[in-house]
Amino acid sequence: MQENETRFCQACLTPFMTAPLYQEVGPIGFGPACTDILNGSYNPPANIDEYARKLLPHLQRPANVDPQKFISTEISVESHTTGWAKVREATSSGISSIHFGHFIAGSTNPVIAAVEATMMALPYQTGFSPARWRKGINVMLEKKKGNFNLEKLRAILLFECDFNQNNKYLGRSMTYNA
Repeated sequence: MQENETRFCQACLTPFMTAPLYQEVGPIGFGPACTDILNGSYNPPANIDEYARKLLPHLQRPANVDPQKFISTEISVESHTTGWAKVREATSSGISSIHFGHFIAGSTNPVIAAVEATMMALPYQTGFSPARWRKGINVMLEKKKGNFNLEKLRAILLFECDFNQNNKYLGRSMTYNA
């Protein structure tokens, strides 16, 4: 646990995670200064790190990007079934008893697929996230077979399979939009 805490907290003392930028940008980039940063009109405090100061102009929104253009919050039955057809049933998922096979099987039935596609779109449309999506399991995997040295293990976080699938959908949508 100490090894993972050290690994996962490396950014905790960086300029955007400490005052004054943390108060101005916020933990997920919705703070009071974010619009000014995106518009290129942000005037940073004098006492920030020199490299953070150099980074800020590069965070400006490109001129050809329409800030009113959003990715679709709809998940079509077709994209839902196509997405589930590509996953491996043996993939591990979160702490619930729901696994990839449940969703793969459901995606083959038109009625169930339509319901599941709607349910998976609701978090995008409403901002609601199911409680089971808010927990995961940290798992340590060997990078090299037989080497159990803590510094040589890879930590992964297992999410619920439908949350993981939604993250993939969101990533593809954002990449396409970009």
